[in-house]
Amino acid sequence: MLNVLLARWLSPQDYGAFTLLHGLFWFVGAFHTALWVEPLLVFGPGYDRDRLPVYLGALFYLHFGITLLTSLLLVLITAGTGLVHSFTNPLWGVILSGPFILFLWLMRQACYVRLEPELAAIAGTLYTIAMLLGAYLMNHYEWLSATGAFYVMGISSGVAGLWLAFRLQLDLSHSFNIKVWRQVLTRHWHFGRWSAATQGLMIAPENLYYIALTTWVGLEATATLKALRNLNTPILRINIALTSLLVPSLVEVRDQPQFMRTVRAALATFTLGPLLSWLLLGILNQPLVGWLYQGKYQDSAALIWMLGIGPIFGGIVVVLNSTLRAMELPQKVFQAFCLFTPVNLLLTLGLMITQGVLGTVIGLSISTILQAGVMAGLFLRAYRENTNG
Repeated sequence: MLNVLLARWLSPQDYGAFTLLHGLFWFVGAFHTALWVEPLLVFGPGYDRDRLPVYLGALFYLHFGITLLTSLLLVLITAGTGLVHSFTNPLWGVILSGPFILFLWLMRQACYVRLEPELAAIAGTLYTIAMLLGAYLMNHYEWLSATGAFYVMGISSGVAGLWLAFRLQLDLSHSFNIKVWRQVLTRHWHFGRWSAATQGLMIAPENLYYIALTTWVGLEATATLKALRNLNTPILRINIALTSLLVPSLVEVRDQPQFMRTVRAALATFTLGPLLSWLLLGILNQPLVGWLYQGKYQDSAALIWMLGIGPIFGGIVVVLNSTLRAMELPQKVFQAFCLFTPVNLLLTLGLMITQGVLGTVIGLSISTILQAGVMAGLFLRAYRENTNG
């Protein structure tokens, strides 16, 4: 919703700048997800009701300890090199808001571990209200910019994240223990290092595409691509939320006969939604883009038909990715991305250079199809090996 409003209210150049920095933040956030969130979803269900608050409390301390230290280092580096000269620079927004945005991500996933998704839904509603109100007020008083958008996100995330921490009843007294921190760090690193490498291969191309598109075509092209991709964001967010429920469920049945039935049901669920979304957005592409963005980006609205292919096959990738992680085989996911990421990069960048935004959209669609094929092959092989073993 914020991306749609920014694309509507900001100039294409300013929105392109926000898209570029937001993509870089997602790249950093992917490593946080790999080292904290993904291990939480796998290991969290193994803790009983009494031990889980201590585990979550340790994650609270480790998260803020590492992210705030990283933010301080980035402030010193950027200030020393002159990259950040005032609080109106968008980099300030990313650096200062990042720890709180990532904290909300972590707390929301803890709700799924406790099988209390209603808490995540309430926190999401609280975040949405605070974020939209903040964005509206900033735009009303003509303060809205790429920097201001990050500040709004950071403040809203902090409010919602701290509310969740209170409701989840984190045990901050017993978890204030170096021995506990060391155990959690060791376990998360052992699992998350593979996911971190995989996340790097997953997210890096996305950001490289925006950087390359800005370099070769311009910020307006970057803004156009992001504005069109915004329309697929709701169905992608739904799949992400379902993934948070899927991983703990798969962990519980991974050694039982219903494991494959759960995988097949997930594949059907994760592809049906994007398929319906693709048809709806494709049919309404012109009036919808014109209404959302006040006539901007309407010349490229027909590309939504091709962009909608990505989430359909992306649903397959998400399910198989989650399944391999639930089987505690993150190295297999890493192998999959090692196989298709170089091919996808060369394909998409080559099409981008020759065809601009159109080529980028074609490349992204073909890449997702290749990803689904490779992931399916590796999953079936790993499943047969585990079954025979």
